Amino acid sequence: MSNAIRRGATLALLAVAILLPFVLDGFWLQTGLFAMAAIVGAIGLTLLVGVAGQLSLGHAFFAAVGAFTYAWLAGEADAPVPGLGLPPLLAFVLAASAAALAGALFSPIAGRLRGIYLGLATLGLVFLARHLIVNLDGISGGSTGAGSSPSPSLASASATAIQTSLPSRVSSSPVCTASGTCSWALRSCPRGSPST
Repeated sequence: MSNAIRRGATLALLAVAILLPFVLDGFWLQTGLFAMAAIVGAIGLTLLVGVAGQLSLGHAFFAAVGAFTYAWLAGEADAPVPGLGLPPLLAFVLAASAAALAGALFSPIAGRLRGIYLGLATLGLVFLARHLIVNLDGISGGSTGAGSSPSPSLASASATAIQTSLPSRVSSSPVCTASGTCSWALRSCPRGSPST
């Protein structure tokens, strides 16, 4: 397939990804956003397992760190599990930073492990997260979560995708476009395990 055809197909898919949220109803928008979140996780696993040749089972731990940090930072002070009430976009950036910090703190251990041992260590993180979430219910809200937190907003566009208003549809396009961009960038990564 020539480069011109590939570029044309890529641009057509990008246009569909940007315009699709404007014609779908709320159910399909929410389903699409869940699919995009799964795509981000799959890309992370592909980079780690397929490209780097490492086995990691701890993605849920880092997702939980980000999710519970966001719920705490953006949650209202008068909620059953009190939060700080920060603006949603600031809380989103800080929650992503907290998940990145957790990864940086675990990296000295992960850097020394290979294969099944890395898989076991990262799986241990998932069990640690579950234990902390259930037992620190004053902070986390227990296994049911911290309650409702405001949705991150981008130019006053709600990211919940449950509503069918125009702002909700506008916020779905960047999520879809970002997932597609990550997938496209993954194509250029070298394949195979690193030599050890």
